[in-house]
Amino acid sequence: MQSSFKRNLLSKVVLLLCLWFIIIYRIDSVNKTETSWDVFGYYLYLPATFIYDDPMLNDRTWVENVNEKHHLTATIYQIAETPDHQPMYFFLMGMSFLYLPFFLLGHGIAGIFGYPMDGFSEPYQYSLVFGGIVYTFIGLVFLRKLLLRLFSDKMVALLLIILLFTTNATHHLTTKNLETVNFLFFLMCWLIYATMRWHESFKRKHLVQIGIAISLMALIKPTEVIVVLVPLLWGINSKQAIKAKWQLIKQYKFHFIQVLLLCLLIGSPQIAYWYIKTGSFIFDSYQNAGIGLDLLSPHIIPVLFSGLKGWFIYTPIMIFSVVGLYFFIPKTAPFRWSFMIYFTICFYIISSWTEWWYGAAFSLRPIIICYPILLIGLGYLLLRIQSSLVKWSMAVCVLFFTFLNQFQIWQLNNYIYDPYRTTWAYYSAIFLKTQGPPNGEDLKLINRAFDGSINWTDPEKYDLVLATNGPLVKDTSSLEFLSTFEKPYGSVTQKDHVYLTVDLAYSSPDSLNSYGPFLTFCVKYKGETYGYQSVDMSNNKDVKNGVYHLKATFLSPIIRTDDDKLNFYIWNPSKQPLKIKKFSIKAFEKKDNY
Repeated sequence: MQSSFKRNLLSKVVLLLCLWFIIIYRIDSVNKTETSWDVFGYYLYLPATFIYDDPMLNDRTWVENVNEKHHLTATIYQIAETPDHQPMYFFLMGMSFLYLPFFLLGHGIAGIFGYPMDGFSEPYQYSLVFGGIVYTFIGLVFLRKLLLRLFSDKMVALLLIILLFTTNATHHLTTKNLETVNFLFFLMCWLIYATMRWHESFKRKHLVQIGIAISLMALIKPTEVIVVLVPLLWGINSKQAIKAKWQLIKQYKFHFIQVLLLCLLIGSPQIAYWYIKTGSFIFDSYQNAGIGLDLLSPHIIPVLFSGLKGWFIYTPIMIFSVVGLYFFIPKTAPFRWSFMIYFTICFYIISSWTEWWYGAAFSLRPIIICYPILLIGLGYLLLRIQSSLVKWSMAVCVLFFTFLNQFQIWQLNNYIYDPYRTTWAYYSAIFLKTQGPPNGEDLKLINRAFDGSINWTDPEKYDLVLATNGPLVKDTSSLEFLSTFEKPYGSVTQKDHVYLTVDLAYSSPDSLNSYGPFLTFCVKYKGETYGYQSVDMSNNKDVKNGVYHLKATFLSPIIRTDDDKLNFYIWNPSKQPLKIKKFSIKAFEKKDNY
């Protein structure tokens, strides 16, 4: 009889090799600012609660001081505002729950070895990275277990290799292992395995695991509450199956009630926080009008095929996985409709996010949560291949896609591929190249500085598309806000950006206050503003015969819809008397030959 150690030995060896690869790859990229940008926001709950005695985040001063010391983010967007303009956390608590054990580990190490116990010194950073590796490995363990229930040891080993070397998981389960997708991947693997086990045994412990996984996923990314469809639709492929599932729920109703109460308990800290801070049990703290879900305007084509992040362009192996999911999973498989419906809805939601390229992500980052499902689809597709010619052709494709994936990640790490600005023209110029072309900057999207600074260096490449004048006002002493210009973006240009220049002349009988007035530019989406830029008019030194002359240049942000309105106004918080003598606005779009 085969020993338990030797059983499924190949996939065990591959799993350990994957762990070794993850550790080596991650150690090579670890740095002292792992808790930066979005991770900074996920993590804030822990230092706020355990170090700075501010669990409710009533004072943002210490956050600003930490950021000034450690340089973790260009702007502190990780703090939102309550309706009465008090600070509150921007992101939900889910990630901090999973970070907690490793935060405490780092806190202890910092105390023992004399590092600053400020939540951001090296022990905290390295402990969190170690925690990310732990969660990744646990996720892979669950993935291997559930795959072995469906496929042979050799097939499971192959699928694990494809996951880690042929997809963008290489990047996001290693270098970026503190971001949400790594933790959601772990929870999805756990959820599917627990769902499979519950439908085999109906034991309460597996139902409890399902409830915990769903709760944490919803607390990490609220739209992932749809993952409840995976266990809910499991085994449903006919009207009779629906009735049987309902009978099953009624049979174990007390287990379900207990798990629902557990889910409520897990979510209660978040609900309590919202209620204490805002007076509402549910509150949307995501206060960025420029980014959000537009379910009626999905970006399916660029999500799949763009030179910037196209999923099928940068992770082409997933074409076979999607085909396998929809066409090769057996009709008798209890998870067939469960997986297809969940993936379809999940992909649609991902495509409907206005920032569909997801920042500095490599390929389509959030879809990695679906990879346990898609690997199953790929496995069934591979099982159906009988022809030797097709098998060899598939092997060649997998080898090439693996090379392409690893090479393009190398391009990303060496700043050849630009995750913010790559166009099809630029992608073509760097395809399988070890350096960018001399005219690379001209081939990319416009460069928008993270700090909001504007440096228009090539006005000769732009055409004037709008010239208009704002209002001339004799006295603003009774006005705090003076609207000067508002026009839908789509009526100005169809290009992806415009530069706007303002030529302003004004005078005041009094010396200007040290704080304002401000010339302000923003974009309005359904009455909410984003892309805010301003110039302090009180700092203007260009004055002749009592008249101030101000020339300023602005760059449109990434526009959410063509109906969004470009807006200029003067904010005069001190209501100083101003006389607006000239207000000229011009807009410039890039010429077609550039």
